[in-house]
Amino acid sequence: MKSSSRLDSAVFQLTPTRTRFVRFVSTPEVLERVYALESEILQIEEAIAIQSNNEIGLAMVKDHQTKSVEHIEVLLKKTSSIPFLVL
Repeated sequence: MKSSSRLDSAVFQLTPTRTRFVRFVSTPEVLERVYALESEILQIEEAIAIQSNNEIGLAMVKDHQTKSVEHIEVLLKKTSSIPFLVL
């Protein structure tokens, strides 16, 4: 019985605190601030995603350019070893 009375007492004491908290959190100023912070966080996350996509894209372009240069070098070596017919 004591444990249930302790629990009831704790709930009874927390109810006014919870009520004050809900009143504070539901004020327009706090709600606007929370909304502003969430918007800023989303913008930062989007910027990070865009930047990492750009970095991945740049790495792919550089890799493609490197492969193209290597391919051209191989072709040049092959064609330079082929004797040309002079007419």
